[in-house]
Formats: sequence, C-alpha cells, structure tokens
Amino acid sequence: MTIKEMSLELSIKTIIGFEITKRIGVLTSIWLLYKKEKCYYYFDINEKIILEENHKYSVKELEIEFQNLYFEIDCEIF
Repeated sequence: MTIKEMSLELSIKTIIGFEITKRIGVLTSIWLLYKKEKCYYYFDINEKIILEENHKYSVKELEIEFQNLYFEIDCEIF
C-alpha cells in the first residue's frame, strides 16, 4: 500500500492512526502514522509520540517524502 492510499484511508475512517511496516527489499521497520485535523505525523515505533513540527507532514509532503515506498498496515489506532 502506498502512503497516498494510507492517508486517504485515514481521512475516511474514524481512527486516529495506523501502525505500519515499511519494506525495502528484505529490510523491514515499524512506524506509526497519525492524523490530527489536516496534518499527518510519522514516527518510528521506538520514538516518544509528541505531535510536534519535526514529525508533521501535509498530504503532499507525505507523498513526496515516501513516494517510492510501500507499507503494510499492521493495526489501526483508535
């Protein structure tokens, strides 16, 4: 699933985020993607979750930053 598909999914559902797996070849890493109002926040699973500017993205910024990456949704965050 692309980051664009996930951001669309978050805008439709009543959940606040996803736990996602990012895959690059055989390497995988776990991340969190949150939506608050019109902004998205992207965190490494091990980071302290603070919704601040250095983790903040618009939909367009997400698409540019993660355009060639694919993700798998592990679970929804309510």
